[in-house]
Amino acid sequence: MDKDSHNIFNKVKGGDKVAFHEIFEQNFSFLCYYAENILKNKHDAEDIVEEFFIKIWEKREHIHINSNLKSYMLRSVHNQCIDHLRKKSSNIICQIEEFADLSMLRLSTSCYTANGAIELQELNSKIHQAIYQLPEACRKTFQMSRFEDLTYREISLRMNVSVNTVEMQMGRALKKLRISLNEYLKFLFFLVAALYIFHVFHIL
Repeated sequence: MDKDSHNIFNKVKGGDKVAFHEIFEQNFSFLCYYAENILKNKHDAEDIVEEFFIKIWEKREHIHINSNLKSYMLRSVHNQCIDHLRKKSSNIICQIEEFADLSMLRLSTSCYTANGAIELQELNSKIHQAIYQLPEACRKTFQMSRFEDLTYREISLRMNVSVNTVEMQMGRALKKLRISLNEYLKFLFFLVAALYIFHVFHIL
């Protein structure tokens, strides 16, 4: 770490709020831009970076940075973005799996998400494309349930329909998403398997 960064971070570790605010002001926008390039979502990017700075302050006494401060921040935000993408993909896929036995989907996803940010971004893109292609009522129901965390009762009140109708729309949405994503994830499974076999033989 360069001398100036070392000095200012030592002040932060000592509880200096002015020094912490200085680091925040100098790096917040830059880190948000970096995170948004990974997540493709400005709101999520800002949340990730804010959470990162909260952790920095709360755990300041136990943080030891041997590299450049900016490199440390980029690496930390990058890792948080990857975790966010992985959780987001897994949450949606878990809802799809509730509707049917998708062992191939589960296996291919576990292999696929291990490959990093680019693959996770592509998977999220495919998921959102599949959601966008749902019939309007199914799409709205799924989005309110998945992205707004509304209960079926709350969705029924907002859409002015019965709870049974909401359940039916969710069932239709999950079935269509399962069909849309299953073929794509099967392809990814075979692709990842082929790359894995190539890697093993390359090592041998």
